Amino acid sequence: MAWEGNISAKKKDKVIIVSRLKAYRKKSAPETLTADWPQTLQIVREIPQRLINKTRPYDGHADYMIFEASNDHRVYEQFRKKELCVRIDLPSQTLIFTPTGAPCRFIGTLFPGDCPLYKSCEQEQNDQATADESATNETD
Repeated sequence: MAWEGNISAKKKDKVIIVSRLKAYRKKSAPETLTADWPQTLQIVREIPQRLINKTRPYDGHADYMIFEASNDHRVYEQFRKKELCVRIDLPSQTLIFTPTGAPCRFIGTLFPGDCPLYKSCEQEQNDQATADESATNETD
């Protein structure tokens, strides 16, 4: 086990604790991988998995972790149903948190620093939302 703490989400301008999490690293990953992680990980942004899947391959180093939640909260169920990943910003890393088919199990992809690959993915999501809104306004 590499880390244990909480995960939180913001709902209607209120921060809620979703559940307790345990994170497990690969044996080949450095022991200091999670050394500067806070006690509570805050979900920053939801990202559709289809956008993640169509981004260009990442050429840099990434670590993969398994996360186990203490309970299957309805927030997690929404991630699975809507096929969403979430971004969590850490002091020196970016974590993409992805649900798996197993209840209470998640894959974490951990990038050093601020990963621009996923920032561009989020920009594409914002651009699509703006385009959809413009199309709706034109048909009104």
